[in-house]
Amino acid sequence: FFLKIRRPPRSTQSRSSAASDVYKRQLFNTKWKQEEDDLIRKLFDEGERKWTVIATQVTKINSGECVRSAKQCRERWLNHINPEIKKGEWTEDEDVNLMKHYLDCLLYTSDAADDLLCVDLGGRRIFKK
Repeated sequence: FFLKIRRPPRSTQSRSSAASDVYKRQLFNTKWKQEEDDLIRKLFDEGERKWTVIATQVTKINSGECVRSAKQCRERWLNHINPEIKKGEWTEDEDVNLMKHYLDCLLYTSDAADDLLCVDLGGRRIFKK
């Protein structure tokens, strides 16, 4: 014969974790402020390359109302703040350069899309998905 062990209902377990998830989303998923961008730019220009240090400084200026991780700060720099990023229309030279790189990959590999990991296109970034 088997003894049946009673567990607390799932709904009580999920409520506490759901509340915790909402709290975490409020802390980590808020819009970036101009002051945060300015601080990241300033620290990076001063030579700071440790993203954990930058994240700590950004979190301090928010007075605890939102937390930024090192990964968030790094991605913010790489994809939005970095002044070397080009966000305008592609030029004809860039199109030709990209097509040349693609054709080179096609000649040497069977799966050219996998080799387009990061192409240097002078301020443009292309990543493998």
